[in-house]
This record gives sequence, C-alpha cells and structure tokens, in this order.
Amino acid sequence: MSEYFQLQPRDPKLEDLNREHALPEAQSVHGYFGARLWDRNPVDGVIPPDARLKVEQWFPNIVTTTGKNMLAGYFTGGVAGGFAINLGIGTGSTTPVVGDTTLTTEQGTRVSAGRAITANTAYYSGLFTATNPATQQVIIEYANFSLNAAGYIFAHSTGAGGITKETTDTLEVQYRFAFP
Repeated sequence: MSEYFQLQPRDPKLEDLNREHALPEAQSVHGYFGARLWDRNPVDGVIPPDARLKVEQWFPNIVTTTGKNMLAGYFTGGVAGGFAINLGIGTGSTTPVVGDTTLTTEQGTRVSAGRAITANTAYYSGLFTATNPATQQVIIEYANFSLNAAGYIFAHSTGAGGITKETTDTLEVQYRFAFP
C-alpha cells in the first residue's frame, strides 16, 4: 500500500530564489515619461517641420500595482480589454504611489497611443492637440491606461513644475518602459 504525503506549499521570496539558483539581481520594469510642447497642431498626425518646440521634459514613473498585475496577466493570457495603450494627462501634483488607480485630476480626453517594441523596450506616444483639454492647463501628471472600460492605470508620473498647455498648443507625450 502506498503512502501519500501532502506537499507543503513553498512561497520563497524572489531574492531567496536568486541566491539559491545563483541568478543575477532581479530585473524590474521601469520607465520614463517624456513631454514635448509644440506651438502648432499636427498635419495628418505629424508635427509640421516649422513647429517650434516650446518645452521638453523627461522624468521617471512608477509602475502601479495594477500595472504589475496587468503585466503578469498578459504573460498568463489573463489581460481583459487590452493592455496599457491609452495616455492621459492631469493637473494633480500628488506624488504617485504604487496603489494609484487614476490620475489625481485628469484633464481632457485620453488619447490612443501609437506603440512599438525595440531592444527590450516598449514605446508609446500620443498627441494632445488643440482643445484637448478645452482650456489652458498646467499639465503636471501623466499616465498610461488599459483600453478596457475601467481604464486601469499602468504607470503614473508627475513632472517637475508642469507644462502650461494653451489651447493652440500640441502636447506630445511619450512613454517608455524597459526590461533591463
């Protein structure tokens, strides 16, 4: 007669597994938001060559808990409604934390992002053209969202000092996240 032994689940910490298997330091997903403010609107989706760059800023972001879960769900086929492909902007100045699920003070309408992958880095970009938002705003916070109706936030960032976007300006937003 065979004896059965109940297996005890093991929940080791990542750093313990790395040490046990002599693996390098754990990799993390990190990224940057970039914002460029142009004095002209795009023509057929392209910034005109005579447009003047008024401001350019780049700053790091945090990947939220929801974003990490979306990424894990993507790897397991469990992402519902699309991955982080919409970009949003806002005027809130609260420092982002991993528990964020929305922008503090969202402005305008989210835009669909163009996407590309090169050298272990995902790139997203979108244009907030004239009248998006409808009034002059000092844009401080940036995020990218999933496509589903809930619009889960993947990554969130605030820029130093903000960018004043007038209704005649186009704000080009770029987001990059890398798997180092």
